[in-house]
Amino acid sequence: MEIFSKVAIICEIILIAVLICSPAIAYNNQAVQYFNEGYNYYKLGQYTEAVVSYDNALAIDSNNATVWTGRGSALDSLGRYTEAVASYDKALAINPKYYQAWNNRGIALDSLGRYTEAVASYDKALALVPNSSMVWNNLGTALGGRGWYKESLASYDTALAINPTYASAMTRHLPSTRITPLRNRIENLHLINKPNLPRFCMHLLVQSF
Repeated sequence: MEIFSKVAIICEIILIAVLICSPAIAYNNQAVQYFNEGYNYYKLGQYTEAVVSYDNALAIDSNNATVWTGRGSALDSLGRYTEAVASYDKALAINPKYYQAWNNRGIALDSLGRYTEAVASYDKALALVPNSSMVWNNLGTALGGRGWYKESLASYDTALAINPTYASAMTRHLPSTRITPLRNRIENLHLINKPNLPRFCMHLLVQSF
């Protein structure tokens, strides 16, 4: 009888724990629903709606690095780069090893013309995922913006060594088969030896290719 009494007490404790935790479980499920909603809006290109959904999720659970990163991506797509960086910073404060947040932070900083900070973000990402052709490619873009053309080309070469079919952002989504001719064209114009060449010349070169 004593054993059955102890079992009954344990079962009662478990039942009470479940009843106490149930609201929290439902609470988090609602946050997940808002996150999924935000993600779907983002995939549809409805970035403003995505931000609203992510904000709703964060109002429930503000300690989720994935939601902060999704919010940053939506803000980035709206051209709200400074706010995007702030969102990525929130994500990284929660999870410093979230390489996607480091990579996306670099993209937003690059868009702001803050190339040195972008390079630092990509370096953080590469410390976590050294074989990511995407991050090496993005690093190349930031290095080029900084005027470090030799290092930029080395980054593109690393990206292509990892994934020869990777379409470089430098070519603005041109087919990957045109990456090497474009890179050679830049080399032929001696951009490496002209670190003071204005950035718009790089832009015109890509546009005319």
